[in-house]
Amino acid sequence: MCQNCQADNRLALLPVLPGMSSEVFGTGYGGVGQTQLTATRAPATVRGSGETRWGRGAVGSAFEWHSKGRGFESRRLHFFQMKKLLAVTAVIEAGAGLALLVSPSTVTLLLLDTSVDTPTELTISRIAGAALLALGIACWLARGDDRGRAATGLIIAMLVYNSAAVALLVYAGLGFGLFGVGFWPAVGVHLALLVWCVACIRTKGVDRVM
Repeated sequence: MCQNCQADNRLALLPVLPGMSSEVFGTGYGGVGQTQLTATRAPATVRGSGETRWGRGAVGSAFEWHSKGRGFESRRLHFFQMKKLLAVTAVIEAGAGLALLVSPSTVTLLLLDTSVDTPTELTISRIAGAALLALGIACWLARGDDRGRAATGLIIAMLVYNSAAVALLVYAGLGFGLFGVGFWPAVGVHLALLVWCVACIRTKGVDRVM
């Protein structure tokens, strides 16, 4: 096959992007037509009027797309926010889990101004500590999830957990008068994580729509 034929075939395989058109012009050696991709300008309608303005093509549309927080930059920002949320959650929950495993009475005393003394209470507290430690490890390992599926699932689970934690702590404080030194700080931390989870999930939903 001649070189001109090969070049023409390669050009024929090129995708024609929005705002571009292909033209066959002239003849090369041996009468083979040559293909050229030319950029054309797409009409843009001015908002609030019926006027059609020329001069914005594929490049202008790309700038407008990214300037509105869409495209690859939005996904990269969303992944960074998820990674940061999972890292913070991992540190907090793993620390709380270790504290419950080592000294459940101290944790409950600081949190609710009461201590757990019976073997049943100590066992349940340590099981809860082991669960929090496992949750922290899972969040830490999911930080580098490029596709975001496992990370998104963990964030949804953390949304449920933080919602329940805030509700149970407020109920214990207002209903039973169990207020410790660390009561309101714990409520504030779980509430902040709850809002952060909602923000990440909403951003993920917007990216899917876009």
